[in-house]
Amino acid sequence: MCAQTAIDLYWQARELEKKGDLDRAYALYTQASFLEPRNKEYRGRSIALESKVRSKIKLDLTPKPESDETKSLPDLGPKVDTYITDEDLEEVKRLLPPPELQAAPGRRDFNLNVEARPLWEQVAKAYGLEVVFDGDYDQAGGRGPAQFRLEQAEAGEALHAVQVVTGSFVSPLGPKLLFVCRDTPQKRQEQERTMAVAVPLPEPFTVQEAQELARSVQQVMELQKFAIDGTRRMVFLRGAVSKVKPALALFEDLAARRAQVVIEVELFELSRSSSLSLGLSLPTSSQLVNFGATRIFRNFLQSPLTARNYLTFGGGASWIGLGIANAQLFASMSYNAGATLYRGEVRTLDTAPAQLQVGDKYPIITQQFVGGTGAPGAGGFGGIGGFAPPPQIQFQDLGLTLKMTPRVHNGEEVSLKIESEFKVLTGQVLNGIPVIANRSYNGEVRLRDGEWAIVAGLLTLNQSRTNNGIPWVRDIPGLSDRGWEDRLGNTLLVIKPRVVTLPPSETMATRGIWVGTESRMRSPL
Repeated sequence: MCAQTAIDLYWQARELEKKGDLDRAYALYTQASFLEPRNKEYRGRSIALESKVRSKIKLDLTPKPESDETKSLPDLGPKVDTYITDEDLEEVKRLLPPPELQAAPGRRDFNLNVEARPLWEQVAKAYGLEVVFDGDYDQAGGRGPAQFRLEQAEAGEALHAVQVVTGSFVSPLGPKLLFVCRDTPQKRQEQERTMAVAVPLPEPFTVQEAQELARSVQQVMELQKFAIDGTRRMVFLRGAVSKVKPALALFEDLAARRAQVVIEVELFELSRSSSLSLGLSLPTSSQLVNFGATRIFRNFLQSPLTARNYLTFGGGASWIGLGIANAQLFASMSYNAGATLYRGEVRTLDTAPAQLQVGDKYPIITQQFVGGTGAPGAGGFGGIGGFAPPPQIQFQDLGLTLKMTPRVHNGEEVSLKIESEFKVLTGQVLNGIPVIANRSYNGEVRLRDGEWAIVAGLLTLNQSRTNNGIPWVRDIPGLSDRGWEDRLGNTLLVIKPRVVTLPPSETMATRGIWVGTESRMRSPL
């Protein structure tokens, strides 16, 4: 006797189903599906009779892909795991999403007044599709004939409308085959497919940011498992198809690449100094010498060169010489001007801080041993002498330190939170430690794309006046040394943001994710 083929088993099962022998029909459908696993018709018929057979023979044949730990998750509240196991990755290969429905293109008009089953068959046939019903579909709360009118509807719109009218949910079994059953909590649990998917974590996002997004999505969709693995940089989702697909779309929208901003920074330092000195420099001291003490000094003083430098008076032992100093008439003037420009660019993401530093690291002694080194051989290491520990040095950043955090509102406006600090040496020293001048500015500014803004400015003006000469005489014009000195410094910090990558709200249209109600999730097709 020759073995029966899958087509023979299928037609025998059809005859038994018409006669009401559902047990044998289900067995033959299942056997035919085993012989030809790619045939969606055989698999669909087997699934359609499964619930009826299970309720009749009182056996619990419900698939249990979930562990006890997973079932307890709803009681514990939304949870996001921090690791993905090898078993989860195996589920990705096993729990595949349903096939995509390939309906005929175009729009159709419908004006029908039929019951649920004929309505499904006629609408599906209009788009070149076939329908397989659950075994107890007609007996599970039939609603009778319903008026169904629809104009210029595509396949997805029409099928979702039929689901709402008939209170059903569908699951694609193949590109052209749909499985339909009543939309009840029990049928959802029994017939809705479970899928698992793993996607890479977007590079600009940190694990902490992804955890926050995953927690938000988990609270909305209540998936069986939602995991973010920082080591693998991977996102894992598992649950019903009607929840996983919208959850994945929501996560991808929230994790869209953020806008990128280039910030141009310019620091101007303008300095100008001028000095002027003029007048008559008179001597303020003179030398008084007794030349009458010895003959040598008397002969020395009689020379013509010496006589011009001393004014003598008296005679003999009281011959006194008064030194005559030279007076100077002078005038001098100097003018200096200089400009320094620091220019740099930083590139960062939206809401991600960026830091720019221009300057040097200056060593400052923070701790130093002060005192004698001790006598040789008295308490020193190895009997050589005293030990002085080396000083402790800390390097201080001098110059400009700028921290900026951009916030892109749209493609035309950017807000910048600015924290700036400018440190320079003052030239003064306290206990051997140099004094550092610190100027800081914290604020926020909102600019248009490509618009310059003066963030901070500092104006320094030093003026000094001097008047040197003999007391009381220096007040007479022209008989003193007078000087004027002016120093002017101006420091400006300007920035300009440029949006080089637009935010997701500007680059992609806002899409709505239709998920249905909490009790009746929309079946993705």
